[in-house]
Amino acid sequence: MIPLKNKGMFLETILNITNKKYNDENICLVNKIPTNFKILSNEFSDKRTFVFDQNYNCDYIGVYKGEYIEFEAKETSKKYFDFNLIRNNQNEKMQKVHNHGGLSFLIIYFSEFETYFLADYISVKQWVFNNKKRVPYEWFTKFAYEIFLSSDLKLDYLKGINNILKK
Repeated sequence: MIPLKNKGMFLETILNITNKKYNDENICLVNKIPTNFKILSNEFSDKRTFVFDQNYNCDYIGVYKGEYIEFEAKETSKKYFDFNLIRNNQNEKMQKVHNHGGLSFLIIYFSEFETYFLADYISVKQWVFNNKKRVPYEWFTKFAYEIFLSSDLKLDYLKGINNILKK
């Protein structure tokens, strides 16, 4: 099991390596969107405080086979994925991407099981709407696409996208 001291950093690192390979091989164009932050200063102190600013985009955006894609990458050490980890502005953005014909999805890493899944955002959202905010691991095994990490550190999530595009 991978320790999650830097929550999200393991999956993010793997995805950054994967996306560089995809970009270098001209398979697709996907980029990480940097996190916005504000610097707060106090005129009475030399200390600076950094706070995260609301970022309207998700973690990654790109184009694959002429389709606009936008997705969030999340890690969990639990036997479920907590939908509350998706911020309201990210929910709104993924819904708008879907409404305009783009593809929005989640890539979830379950560290306890050392498994990765690609789940269509709308499918996850429907489950949450009809059930609860904690989406169990079993749901992902039935309704999402398991994706695999190769020996050269490529997380082949394009197979999951291809399955969604076939629908």
